[in-house]
Amino acid sequence: MLENIYNRLNNYSRERFLSRFLLINEKLIGFILTAYIANKISYSDIGFWSQIIYFSGLYNSLAGLNISNSIISIVPRIKTNLEKYELIFKSGLLLSFIGFSTGLFLLLIKGEISNLFFDKIINFNIFSIILLIGFCEMILEFILFSFRSINNFNFSNYILTLKILPRIFVFIGAYYNNVSLMIYIFAATYLFSLLSILLKLYLSKKNNILFLIKQIKNNMSLLGPRPYLKSLFIISKKSIFATFTASIFFFFARSIILSQIGLRGVGEFSLAISAGAIVMFLTNFIGFTFYPYISNLAIDEKKIAFKKTNQLCLRLIYFS
Repeated sequence: MLENIYNRLNNYSRERFLSRFLLINEKLIGFILTAYIANKISYSDIGFWSQIIYFSGLYNSLAGLNISNSIISIVPRIKTNLEKYELIFKSGLLLSFIGFSTGLFLLLIKGEISNLFFDKIINFNIFSIILLIGFCEMILEFILFSFRSINNFNFSNYILTLKILPRIFVFIGAYYNNVSLMIYIFAATYLFSLLSILLKLYLSKKNNILFLIKQIKNNMSLLGPRPYLKSLFIISKKSIFATFTASIFFFFARSIILSQIGLRGVGEFSLAISAGAIVMFLTNFIGFTFYPYISNLAIDEKKIAFKKTNQLCLRLIYFS
């Protein structure tokens, strides 16, 4: 029996280590891609590519309402597995609906968005692909954080692996000095990753999913479990405000550069800040691994959790 416990703990530690390794690689590949395209395509193309990544990320953050981060805070506090799965499933449906509705609205104002973010009118296909990238990233992130909230590192590592694929395959478009090819490859690989995750999720959790669908059909309600769903939206409301505030700086900075210099200036700007962003490897790595631990600790030991969070924040500030 002790040997079985030891083996489980050993596997758990390996899965957590792999999770951190994959997270670092995802950020590192993104940094290498930036350095690579700096020597392959023009500053204007780099600016266009940078704006695509920025806008799809902005869509992901605002349409996603930071529900992913809220999930990892709320789920560990729920006692029964049924209520955990119910909250995750209903939150996922709500997130998909909000994301899809937001995408349709943005398509209606495509011209204004194009001028604001790209200084030109981009065609319907490219704009739809940009939204597809943001939507896929949003859903993948939600699934990733959902499985981390229930400490299923094995499945979350599978998601992290598929999230890296778009950043690897996009090198093909950069190699051929073709930003349009980069966009199509990036979107196609992201869509493949999302569909692969959803298929694997359905096959592995088929009974649970069908049970929850039947329960929603019988109750005709997506608003549950109510106390946890209310907490989810309270945390989401606060975190989305913080995200929006942080996005304002880059929005105005990019807008001013775009209006004064054009996409070439945005390309130069994005390359300049990418070097400083390497510090984010550390903060993302620590936040991704430390936050679930603190979230679980805060259920019973709030003072200790608060103290540990303060200590870590101060160390990060000094190190940065």
